[in-house]
Amino acid sequence: MTDTIATRTIRIHNTTIGTAATDPSIAESKFMSDRIQALTMGDRGPDDGARAPDAAKDGGAAPAAPSPAERSARVGDAAGRFATVRVSYGPQNLLVGSLDEGRLTALSIREQRASTGKRIPMPVMRTIAELGVGKTWAAEKLVERCAPTDPLDKRRPVLLVELDTSGKQISLPRGILKELGKRGWNVGTDPELLWVRAIDAMREFGVEIVIFDEINRAARRPSIGPVIGGDIMDLLVKGDVAVAFLGTKEANTVFNRCPPLKDRMKAPVVMKPLDWLLDDDRETFIDFLGKMDAALVDEKLTDAVSGLTDERIAKPLWDVCRGRLRPLCLLLEEAVTAIHRDGGDGAKLLTTEVLAQAVEDLSIPAEVVDYNPFTEEKPA
Repeated sequence: MTDTIATRTIRIHNTTIGTAATDPSIAESKFMSDRIQALTMGDRGPDDGARAPDAAKDGGAAPAAPSPAERSARVGDAAGRFATVRVSYGPQNLLVGSLDEGRLTALSIREQRASTGKRIPMPVMRTIAELGVGKTWAAEKLVERCAPTDPLDKRRPVLLVELDTSGKQISLPRGILKELGKRGWNVGTDPELLWVRAIDAMREFGVEIVIFDEINRAARRPSIGPVIGGDIMDLLVKGDVAVAFLGTKEANTVFNRCPPLKDRMKAPVVMKPLDWLLDDDRETFIDFLGKMDAALVDEKLTDAVSGLTDERIAKPLWDVCRGRLRPLCLLLEEAVTAIHRDGGDGAKLLTTEVLAQAVEDLSIPAEVVDYNPFTEEKPA
């Protein structure tokens, strides 16, 4: 990546769109310029001159370009480390807390059942929201938080099950058996027998809450809603785990066909895309960017904070993802892997040039957005 800030020409797909010195829509802020200069100067004194990123350390010859295998290795390593990044995000924290309350309620009900002998039903809850707002990520955070630290401890206090694409009645118990690694999870078609096996397996692995993700897939089969709802009602009494559902608004079709289950559900956690025009949402979005920026440095994916909280960067990022976490994180991953692909001595930072190219390479082809907010005005 060329980092001669004053005169660098920004190119996207080999098309010149302006220079950092003359095009204010893509100019880095002053602090970004200073940071790149400091990082590329390294430990040399001010009289040593700036080092060209591709200058050789010995003899002045340019180093050999990385091979395709080397580039692939760098990208794979960067993408793998990016996948481990976890930062706190307000709306997700609310969902994590709600799910954990359900888990702890189930433990309390177990004690009440044992002491009173009453058939107290387990709690059930749902979160219905758009794709990409962070539902699954929140569930994964609770899985990680409650997982035993001893590798020999096979308990699974929080079980996250993704409903398969068929959306059949047997999808739920089979999903439980599959996630727990039980042999023969796909053997048998009798729902009642599969549920008996699933409940026994959850007891064997110490499951305290089972979270069904993508429950909206069951809406594809209109006749299945009441059947699945009846199965869950039985699980709440016969089983000893809390139940949670995550899905899009199509899932409401499933619950509406089983009023007894819907009426038993606790108040849902509301998750929605963040609105840039609302002060609280904008602050939450920028706070998330700041934490991601710092986390990328901690993981040595970038050399210093890239200034993602600067509104000249934050606003175009919001314009791309429209306040949704999934497309935002995919864009940041694309940018991170790009700066690692070629290696070199230049500073590894998520500049506006790098982010603009990531939009061109990922977000526009994926139809997440139909223009590049880093280089273009929003179409009328």
